[in-house]
Amino acid sequence: MEQLRSEAERELSHSDQFSSSTMDVELNVVEKRSQDSSVNAHLMLLFSGEHRVTTLIFMGIWFTLSFGSYGLSTWIAVLFTDVGIGNVYAATFIYACANLPGNLVSILYMDTLGRHTLLKYGMALAALSGLGFAIDTKDAAVVIFCAALFNAFSVAGWNALDCMTAEEFPTKCRTTAMGVIAAFGRLGAISAQFVNGSLQSNIPVLLFVTSGCMFVGAYLSTLLGRDTTGKALK
Repeated sequence: MEQLRSEAERELSHSDQFSSSTMDVELNVVEKRSQDSSVNAHLMLLFSGEHRVTTLIFMGIWFTLSFGSYGLSTWIAVLFTDVGIGNVYAATFIYACANLPGNLVSILYMDTLGRHTLLKYGMALAALSGLGFAIDTKDAAVVIFCAALFNAFSVAGWNALDCMTAEEFPTKCRTTAMGVIAAFGRLGAISAQFVNGSLQSNIPVLLFVTSGCMFVGAYLSTLLGRDTTGKALK
């Protein structure tokens, strides 16, 4: 009798464990379906109604700014070498240090001039700096100065763009929007590597293409309907 009772208890125990594991699996499936449904709903919200145009404009700005800034930053040492700058490391260090004034401008003027103004003029001035680099590639001082200006203005544009992208979309789809739009920006950065690599032998054309992308981004920023500076988030 004792043996039969112990066997019955073991069978009951195995049955309870099986039921528990089955319930866990079912709960995980339900949660996964709920998450998938939520993501799909957020994506639909981004590309429909009032947010569709805004999403597409931001995707264009992220693509062009990533193409210009990351593209030039990745190739800057090669470009300095190709134009005959003697101390490439010092020139690259000056280029990197230009981040500091760009960030200082953002700190001082982000909430006074506004995100929209800082983004628009940051990208436009970066494009003009790239043109200055392209027009005179023989004077080392001009090349380094214009490259540093390009980096500084690009950083100011990035800071404004990050704020605007996060603030433009409602809370329920904000993180999804940031993920989708930033991914499109990465495509711009990747594309720049192939374009710049193919144009390395013709530096003025490479810089004209980079500046052209920045001008397109500056124009797209003018199409954004509102500036989120000082406004309550949804």
